[in-house]
Amino acid sequence: MTFALVGTVYGKAHTRELAKLGGLSAVMPILGGLFVAAAMANVGLPGLSGFVGEFLIFLGAYKSGYHGGFTILHILFPLAILSIVLTAIYYLRLVQMVFYGPLKDPHYKDEVKDGTFIEILPIAFLLVISLCVGLYPKPFVDMSNATIGPLIDHIGGFK
Repeated sequence: MTFALVGTVYGKAHTRELAKLGGLSAVMPILGGLFVAAAMANVGLPGLSGFVGEFLIFLGAYKSGYHGGFTILHILFPLAILSIVLTAIYYLRLVQMVFYGPLKDPHYKDEVKDGTFIEILPIAFLLVISLCVGLYPKPFVDMSNATIGPLIDHIGGFK
């Protein structure tokens, strides 16, 4: 979803240079809102698909032995939390630089338009899927367990 949005913004603004972008939510309010939603899904905001993945990873790490004795998870667990924090900082800064603040290029006011229906529809569809996975992940987790379960059994399962 984020890559599709970056491609759409590039197609409208004709640049990927962050120094030249800024204030685009004034001319692209729908794409700006979708970009914020995509960034929040990537950060792992509860209710969106990224949260489910992060939660399951942390739950699996905890259940596989984080609670007893010193293991490699005592090093990796804090690093994983740090990576989530850094991802949030990166995405929030990116959204602020590209979509908020004053419009850096005055030509964008006349030349850059918001996304068309055909550009917005697939991105909105992906956002709906992200919401579905985030709000009710059971069918997706069950589908994943059905394919990964035999592999885990084959390699000896968890200890």
